[in-house]
Amino acid sequence: MRTLLNPDHYELLPKNLQSEKYVPASGVLLNNAKIEIKEGDTAWDAISKLRSKYGIYINYEKNPMYGIYIIGINHINEKQAGSLSGWMYTVNGVKAPVGVGNYELEDGDRIELQYTTNGGTDLGW
Repeated sequence: MRTLLNPDHYELLPKNLQSEKYVPASGVLLNNAKIEIKEGDTAWDAISKLRSKYGIYINYEKNPMYGIYIIGINHINEKQAGSLSGWMYTVNGVKAPVGVGNYELEDGDRIELQYTTNGGTDLGW
């Protein structure tokens, strides 16, 4: 959520979400958490395990065309910081070419979920 640390972006959030409870001062909700995966696990499987383990609220939907779509994390949802804002993810620092439900992980992969305020250009994509 580092992009939301920019005061101009933070101000776009609904007032009730302008709190460290939702946007930590570090911009990071969970750092370097590790979980065990098994062969065939997807990025979504790993995210779901972390969600359960740490009690993180994730708003998502299953779309028949696109698979799992993450709408929000920790009550910070898409389009709350502008019309092009929302959640994107990388694996090992590279923007994933498929949705979280379709990306099969390998041992040692590192997933990062990042909040963009303008379709990913603020993330360098």
